[in-house]
Amino acid sequence: MLGLAKPVWNISGYALLALVALAPVTFGAVMPWAWAMCAVLCGVILLVAALPTILDYGAPAPDWLALRWPAALCAVALVWALFQLSPWPAAWQYPIWSVTRDVLGRPLTGAVSLNPAAGLEIITRWLMYAAIFVVAYVWGQDAKRSMRALNALVIVATVYAFYGLIVLFAGSDLVLWIHKPMYQLDVTGPFINKNNFASYLGAALVIAIGLLLRRIMHDATGAGVHEFWRRLIALLTGRALYLTVAVIVLFTALLLTHSRAGLASFVVGFVVLLVLLRLAGLLQGKMFFWGAGVMAAVLIALFFLSGEGVFSRMVSDGEPARPQLYTLVMNAIADRPWLGSGLGSFPQIFQIYRTEDIPPEFFTERAHSVYLETMLELGIPAALALFAGLGWLICRMGASVTADARHRTIPAVCSAAVVVLCVHSLVDFPLQIPGITMTFAWLLGLGAARLR
Repeated sequence: MLGLAKPVWNISGYALLALVALAPVTFGAVMPWAWAMCAVLCGVILLVAALPTILDYGAPAPDWLALRWPAALCAVALVWALFQLSPWPAAWQYPIWSVTRDVLGRPLTGAVSLNPAAGLEIITRWLMYAAIFVVAYVWGQDAKRSMRALNALVIVATVYAFYGLIVLFAGSDLVLWIHKPMYQLDVTGPFINKNNFASYLGAALVIAIGLLLRRIMHDATGAGVHEFWRRLIALLTGRALYLTVAVIVLFTALLLTHSRAGLASFVVGFVVLLVLLRLAGLLQGKMFFWGAGVMAAVLIALFFLSGEGVFSRMVSDGEPARPQLYTLVMNAIADRPWLGSGLGSFPQIFQIYRTEDIPPEFFTERAHSVYLETMLELGIPAALALFAGLGWLICRMGASVTADARHRTIPAVCSAAVVVLCVHSLVDFPLQIPGITMTFAWLLGLGAARLR
């Protein structure tokens, strides 16, 4: 079997890339059947790749020690989430289990978690994301494959954006085969929620801009001003035409989602991208300002052409129930700061803690802040361990742009893209949408593969 593992990993990586890229088609894989199917396929792909690796000395040999601290911190959160499903110790069980026993008048097996069934589902998704990360980390050791994967994600995201624009301008209220329950005047692509699509678009747009700037720096620099502009125009309308179209389509669709947080998180990711490219030495001297200036000018022009809706939302008041919602979450965290209420328990927590100042017609299954909801459900210590593990890995990825001289663009665009998703998650829930989190895990794997 010597040498079999490498081609198996190659095929497995492309298969998983296709799954990650196509996952948003099923409404972001939010339906149980969609994410369950993705989880099974991820497990099968990882198993197929792992079997010959175990038996074959020709297997890829990435540096697993580089991941030891992020992995250990994330493992703490996973182990605690599993422990929350257990019924012991009885004193740690969520109080509602005791109340339910008293009401029913009979014994009832409880748990530390308020909703163990929902917790088990989320843990299953976490394991799916871990499998995606592992495959991407091993597969991404080949920088050429990583670049192909990034280009593929940009192309697929552009198709989703183009589809969303067609639906909007056609006056249709359909998302695939169902009618939109909301956001009929916004671009949502294959997603139901416009803010989730905005987050996905922002991450893809940052990648597209990074790849385009890389092409510009490689093919159009090193000449006088007139020659530079000639080469630039030739590049944008020739070899890099698909990236030019991608930037225009993705940014136009992002604006027409009318998502304030989506646009703001993209801006943060764009700034991070420019800083990382500067640190990597890809945008030196005047080219840093030329590259940033030209790209900013194009984005500003597109904003004025199609950003009226998002501008009107910027100057309008926010959602009336959002402050009350955050207060509710903070009160619930204060009641169980160490143990948490269990993964997936927020819908029940919302009903338990809702107050009269929250409109009676208002209901949500999300806290509209991934960080607050995670601290509520996991407890503060386990949540901080999870945040520290992921944050450590992202910072290492960003720092690696100065270490990997040949392939500095990969960690730069991966870091900037995941920053978009992380920033948006401060005030929304993109990283709770399986189709987006699968992309997040894939980008983390590709970026971590460049750690040196």
